[in-house]
This record gives sequence, C-alpha cells and structure tokens, in this order.
Amino acid sequence: MRGWRANADKPRGGRLRRRLVIGLVLVVVLVVLAPTLVGLTPLKDALLARVLPAGAGRVAARSAELGWTSPVVLKGVEVFDPQDQLLASADAVAIDLSVWDLLVSKRPLGAIRLEGPRLMAVVRPDGSNLEDLLALVGPQADPPPVAQSPADGLAPPPSATAARKPTIEIIGGGLQVLDAETGAVWQWDAVGATIDLNSQPPKIALQARPLPDGALSVTTGPSETGGAEVSLSAQNMQLASLAPWLRRFDRTIRLDGVLSGSGQLMVNDLSGRLADAAVRDGFATRGSLRIDRLQASAAGLGPAPVRVLSVELPWNARAAGGRLVVQQLWLRTPAATIESSGSLSPSQLRDLTTATQADVRASVDLAALAEQAPSLLPMRAGTRLEAGQLRLSLAAKPISGGRTLTGTLQTEDLHAHAGDREITWDHPVQAHFALTQSAQGVAIDGVRCDADFLTIDARGAATQSMEGDARFDLDRLAEHLAQFFDLGQTRLAGAGSATFAGTLTPGGARFSKIDANVDGFDLAVPGVRVAEPKLLLQGDLGWDFSTGLIESQESQLVTSAVAYRARRLRFDPTGQQPAEGELAIRADLARMAAWRSTAGGLEPQGQVVGRLMLRQQGDRLAADVDLTGQSVSLIDRSRAGAVVWSEPEVRLRGAVGYTPQSGRIDVSDMRVESRSLAGTLSGSLADTQIELRGSVDYDLANLSPLIAARLGPGIELVGRKQARFELAGAGADLSGRFQAPWDSASLYGLPVGPGAIQGVIAGGALRCDPLNVAVGEGKFTTQPTLRLQPAPMELSLPAGDLFSGVRITPEVSEKLLKYIAPALQGATQTDGAFSMRTDGLTLPLDDPKKLSVTGQLAIHGVTVMPGPMVGDWVSTARQVEALAKNQDPLAALNKPAPTLLSVRDRVIEFRVAEGRVYHRGMQFEVGDVLVNTEGSVGLDETLALTLTIPIQDRWVEGKPLLVGLRGQNLQLPVTGTFDKPRVDRRAFESLTRDTVRGAAGQAIENEVGKALEKLFRSK
Repeated sequence: MRGWRANADKPRGGRLRRRLVIGLVLVVVLVVLAPTLVGLTPLKDALLARVLPAGAGRVAARSAELGWTSPVVLKGVEVFDPQDQLLASADAVAIDLSVWDLLVSKRPLGAIRLEGPRLMAVVRPDGSNLEDLLALVGPQADPPPVAQSPADGLAPPPSATAARKPTIEIIGGGLQVLDAETGAVWQWDAVGATIDLNSQPPKIALQARPLPDGALSVTTGPSETGGAEVSLSAQNMQLASLAPWLRRFDRTIRLDGVLSGSGQLMVNDLSGRLADAAVRDGFATRGSLRIDRLQASAAGLGPAPVRVLSVELPWNARAAGGRLVVQQLWLRTPAATIESSGSLSPSQLRDLTTATQADVRASVDLAALAEQAPSLLPMRAGTRLEAGQLRLSLAAKPISGGRTLTGTLQTEDLHAHAGDREITWDHPVQAHFALTQSAQGVAIDGVRCDADFLTIDARGAATQSMEGDARFDLDRLAEHLAQFFDLGQTRLAGAGSATFAGTLTPGGARFSKIDANVDGFDLAVPGVRVAEPKLLLQGDLGWDFSTGLIESQESQLVTSAVAYRARRLRFDPTGQQPAEGELAIRADLARMAAWRSTAGGLEPQGQVVGRLMLRQQGDRLAADVDLTGQSVSLIDRSRAGAVVWSEPEVRLRGAVGYTPQSGRIDVSDMRVESRSLAGTLSGSLADTQIELRGSVDYDLANLSPLIAARLGPGIELVGRKQARFELAGAGADLSGRFQAPWDSASLYGLPVGPGAIQGVIAGGALRCDPLNVAVGEGKFTTQPTLRLQPAPMELSLPAGDLFSGVRITPEVSEKLLKYIAPALQGATQTDGAFSMRTDGLTLPLDDPKKLSVTGQLAIHGVTVMPGPMVGDWVSTARQVEALAKNQDPLAALNKPAPTLLSVRDRVIEFRVAEGRVYHRGMQFEVGDVLVNTEGSVGLDETLALTLTIPIQDRWVEGKPLLVGLRGQNLQLPVTGTFDKPRVDRRAFESLTRDTVRGAAGQAIENEVGKALEKLFRSK
C-alpha cells in the first residue's frame, strides 16, 4: 500500500519541478527582455517624464532601443516647455553605454551622438524660452557617492573614471530663432560639431550654415607649442539675427547688414585675468572683420537710421617683454577712420587712461557722416554739406620718471551749398593740450583752444600753481551751426567768461578761485527752456579723487530763478571726516515754472527762501531743512490764469539723512504747514525702494478750486479732515494704502453726505474702494482708479451705473445735464429724475479737457420751466406749427411764453471726446410740438446742434394745399454759445420751396416768405 502511494506521488513531484523550471525560464526571459519591453511600452514615457523637474516641461520619444549589452538609442526625441510648446527635437540620440553599464557597471560615458537635432528658440526682450526652462531646471545637486566594496569587482578604478570624458558628435542639426517682438525668424542649417573633452583645451570643431547663404566655422584645440588655439571664420552672417538679443539692452535697437571675417587667437596660458594672460609669451591674435550695408537704428541715434556702406576692423597684437604690443587696431568706414597702436602693461590694460605708450588718430569726413547718419548731423532743409573734416590725435610717450600726454582737435574747411548760396566756416575749432605727468604731479605745458566763439588758455605747474581763463560767445556758435544744421527746437544764446586758479595733482584738485558769468543765457531743448538775463558762479572748490571728499569755504550761484550761497561746506562720502555746511536758498517758483517750454495746466507762483544745515550723524550726512514759501499760489493757465489755490505762507521743516555707503535717503518728521493744509512725512528711499508714511490735515473748502481744476467744476467738498497714507516697494511694485474723508459735498449741485475715498496703491495705480453714497434722493456708485505710472496721471471709472434715480434740480441741470440734454439749460423749475450709465471713463489730469466717456442718460418723466435759450427754441417751434397749419406765424409771437417743457421717459446716448459732448435721442414736448435735438456741446459751452421739428399729420389735415408737408421734418442748425445761440433761418425757406406747389401754393409761399421776414425782423 505504501509503495503504491510512493509511486503515486512521483508524477505530482515531476509536475512541480516542471512548473518551477518553466517559471524560472520565464523570469530569465523577462529579465533578458526587460530593456526591450521598457522601450516598447509606456514605461519608457514614465522614465522620460522624470528627466525634467515637475512643472519644467516634458521629454518624449517615439521609440527606444534598449538592451543589456547594446548601446542606448532614443528615436524621435522631443522636449517641450512648460506651456507644452516644442523647444527641441532630435531624430536620434545615442550613447555608447548599455543598460548594464548604466545600472550596474557605472562605466563612464564615452560618446554621445545627436542626429538631426533642432532647437526652436523664442527670444523676448526679457529672456527666451530656453532660459525659462534652464531657470526651472536650476542647478541640480550631484547625487551622493554610492559606497561599494572593493571585493564586488563592479566599480572601475578611480583613475580610470577621472581620465575618461565624453565626446559629443552633432550631425545635421538646425537652429531656429523667433523674434517674439517683430515676428522675424532666423534659421541655421547644416549644424555639425565634434567636441572632444579629453584634450586640454578641449577640441571643438563647429560648422553651420546661417540662412540664406552664410557660413560659420569655429575650431579650438591645443597649439603646436602646447597652448591653446582658436580660429573663427564667418561669411555672410546676417546682423539682423543679433537684434533680438541686443534688444535686452535697448528695446529700440534695429540692426541690419552682412558680417564676414576671420580671426585667430593663440595663447599658452589662459589662467587668471585676461589682462595678465595677454602679456604672457605665446599670446598673439590677428584678424579682420567687415560689415557691408550696415543699417542701425535706436532711440539714441535719432529718428533716421544710420547707414554705412562698409565697416572694416583689422587687428594685430602680440605679447612681448611682459607687455601687450598692439601693432594695428583700426576702424575704417567711408565716413571715419580710427587708427591706434601702443604698448600696454597688465595694469594699463585694466585702466587705459594710465597708458604710457599709445597713439590714437581719428579723422571724420563730416560730409559723408551727414549723408550716412542724418540723425547725428541733421542738415537744414535744402542744405548739403560738401566738405568738412574733424581730426583728433592723442599720444602718450614715456619719459624718465613719467610720461607726456599730448592731444589735438581741429575741424577744417566746412563747406556747404544752400540752393545757389555757398556757405563756409574755415577752421572753426583748433584745440591743443600738452601735459607732463611725473611723481611730482602734473605740469600743464599748455592748454589752448582758438575759435571765434571760444578761447581757452591754461598754463602753469599744476602741482604748484596754475591759472586759466576762457571766453565764449554762444550766440556766435548758434549762428554758425544754424547755417549748416537743423537745430530744431534747440536754442543757444549768451556770452560770458570764466577764470580759475589752483592746483592739480594725481590725488585731487584744489581751485582757490572759480569765477564765471554769463549774460543773456538762453538754452532751449525739447520740453525745457532756461532763459536767464544774468548767471553768476563764484567760489572755491577742493576735490579728493580717492575719497571723493568735496570742500568749499564759500560758493554761490545766482540767477533770476534760483540762487544759493554755501559756506564751510564739507562732504566726505567715506564718512572719515564729519560733514558740515550751511546753504541759503532762494527760488522764484514762477520763473522756474517758465523753464517748462510747454505752457498750460497748473503753474506755481511765489517765492521760496530758507536754509539747509548740513551735519554728520553717525555714518550718514544729515540736513536740517527749513524752507518758507511766501505768497504761494497755483494758477490754471487753461482758465485764463485763474487762481485755484493760494497761501500767504507755506513752511516746510524737517530732517533728511543720506548714507553714502548704501545710497539710502531717510526723511524724518518732515512737516508742511499752511492755512489750508498741514502734513507730516517720514520714511526712506534706498535705490529704487520706497517706504513712506504720512498724513495731511486739510480744509476742503479752501482746496475746492484746486480740486475743480483737476476734476471739473461740478465737484465741491467741505470739511476739515485728515488723510493718511503709506507707501512701500519700487516702481510698478509700489504698494500702499490711503484714506481721505470729507464731511459733506456737492456733486454737480446735488448734496452728498459724509464719506471717504480710500483704497490701495498697487501696480503703478491708486485703486479706490467702491463708492456708494446717497445723492439727491438717489445714489451715486463707482470705483475710481488713478493711474500714477506711466505719466501723465489718468483717472478712470469702470463701466456701469453712475447715477441711479437722482432728482433733477436747476443746479444739476446747469452744471451737468445741459451738456447731454441742452433743453435743460437754464431751467428754473424742475420735476423728475435721471439715471446715468457709462461704458467707462478716462480723464487725463494734466489736461481735463481730454475727458473721454461714452454712456446713456435716462430721463424719467421730467417737466421743467425752460430757460431763455430753450424758450426761443419753443417760440421757433410754434412758428413752424403756425406755418404748417396755414396760420399767421407772427401771431405765435404774441402767445405767452411756455410754462412747462416735458420729457417723457427717454434714453439719450452720449459720448465725450476732444472737449465736446455729443448726444442723440433727446426729445421734448411743448404743447402739441415735438422737438428732437442732436449734436454736440463743447465744454467751453459752444453749440453745434440740430433741432428737428416733425410736421404732425393733424396739423395739415383738411388742408389740400399743405398736403406736401405731411411727414416732413424741419431741421434747424443751432450754433453760438449757451449765452448767445444762433438759429439758422434758411431751413424755413428750404422747406417752403420744397413742399408748396402750384399757383395757390406760390401765393402761400409768398405770404409765408413775408411772414418769415417779419418774424426774423421781430426776433
């Protein structure tokens, strides 16, 4: 029995062993095929998703060839940015490591091969998509080393790991650069490269073909002498492709042209500073670049682009005897040539002004420059510069114990034609200087300038005693320049002289006497004009070049607009010597305001006098401020010089501190006091960071004219209140809060209860909290925003209901509604209400007449007693009614004046633009007569309206001779002003001629014509 069981168990054990064998085989197969399965399944995508950090984008591949012993190959590789836009792609990426090498042996990377890689760069003025990705990826920390036992035999020897570096091969690559600002696209094809990091320096060979027909080649590697050698060759490179990158520095840059050239650099040792490497034996560089058809424009170059046919830049330099010998460094264009040579030590390379052996010569063909860069030399209309040269030379030569410095500047033979007239200016400027610098200081061998508008003569031993004088005639200079060049809005006038005496050393300057005066000074540039009949500057000055210490025992500047006198002034930026000094200041606000060449708006009047006392406070310079404004006022030039705010005296007191090391300015308890307002201000300014807080106590009754000058005459505020504010941040990031209450107000004649404007400052704007106040049995709702930056400041209101259910009064009709509904002008008795909705409002505070708004005015069952102007309209309408009814129109003149004018529920569309209020859809009734109005009313109360009076059917019923008037509208233009309106009478005559026919009609027309003559004579 037991044997039988034993025999029965044998098949079961065999089956188990077979299962184990099969399972083991399956495991082995899965292990062997695992890399292949990963490459063919979504596991590949899961692994690639971990290449970039979360939120930095993603990497995808169409397929992957993975094996335990075969190289890793990814095909159809794509890299996407965080916005899922394609950034880079490659047909294939291969490395010479297998999965076994990556996971187990840790064999160093040997070769990387990129087939068909393409990079799609989008460049903005503030960066690019590639930089955005790199910023998100950030520097990745190296993983900690994995400790392995020497006995496991898997880790390669450290020396082998350190010795092996990868090589990179790029085949058939491409680059596309999109200029996000202009939409221009630049492409490079046939990009190929080999990079071998195993040599020192690395061997690099790069070739590319910038489209359309360019070529670029760069090679680096060891030189025959054991140093490094770099070669560059470029042909037909489009400079426009550089513009997207250059606009990071200036957004107005536009560049075009073709660059070609080649150059070589050989150096034995690049360690340390470049200035040191450039003087070591073995350093040499030579080459030449050329730009054809250069065209450049930028804000600093003026409105017209600079066009140069060609630019050449050849150079040749080498190291010899511990110095860099520049044999040739030239810049040549058809308009200018600059040639330089010299020998420089490492220290002189870092500061070229200390060079002891250098020669620079430049010449400019002014006629060619005026043609190629008209913005730099803008000629007068009809004037052509035929000839002219500007020559400059600078030379430094070594002498025993120092060096000599010489220089010359001269212009020659300026010659032009203005039509048939010849203009010449022979030798307008000739200047020369010669200095000797040694351990004892600087000796002025001579400084002289000779021109008919300027003479300068300086002489003496600078370290002991030197003196000089100058005379200038700005009128003559302006006269000469105006013959040739278009000075535009620039004006220059005045004549004067200056003298000085003192010493000059390498460490500083000390002038014991400075005396300059100008008569009839007048300088005007766009936006500013300074005109002073007399300008005087006198005093002494000491300046330490190393510490920046400035000292003056006494100095003064006197003009008609501003003047100051300083005594015992000392300021040391390093804080080593205590600051001190006293400054007395006087300013004429009206004359300073006149410096603005654009008149208009609010202008200050009055005098400011006071003192600033300087003192040292720890590591900062402190100034006690005490200024008094006398008879200060603001006048509104746009309102014929009306005074909108005035104070007999305004006093400003407080303390200001300046820390030179940090550039921080502190304001301590600055107070302003006057009759209508008083305030305090404290805080600091450091670089662009602002931190201010303060309060203002004000009397709104005295400030109402000023508020009306900015926001319009319809707003009046009352109350003695205190406003508070606080600011912090920089530029567009400036933020803060404010609150300004009032006791009562009048809004276009409507009473308003107490309230407050409050809100936040952010993003360069002041944003108020929503306002919802009771006004004239209705309500006023809005949420103002005041834009602070960029200038000019602008007030805006959002779209929505502004007034709701507000009762109409004679005041609101006169101050607001008459501009939208002229029929309400001058109304003396009113009944009804109105609502107003806008589609948004903008009001530039520097020019309130540029108010812009569109909206709808809803009038709810209004009846009014019309004013004189509308009464005349009603009388005219009754004449039309009489004519239409074949009655005597003169009889209508004897009817009593209308008692009521009614407006049924109407919605009037309006818009404000260019200082005028346009409307349509206004209709009012007087008895049987309907009158429609449309057109515009100026903010200056001028009229450009059209009255439309429809001929009603019941007027002509039963009158066969007047049937032609049925359905007609009489349109009467109205011009003039509210005070003096003018109605155009020609519409009556036109209507009569067009509608009356036949003999009977002719008789009626004659009678009507006579009646009209009497009618308008009587009016």
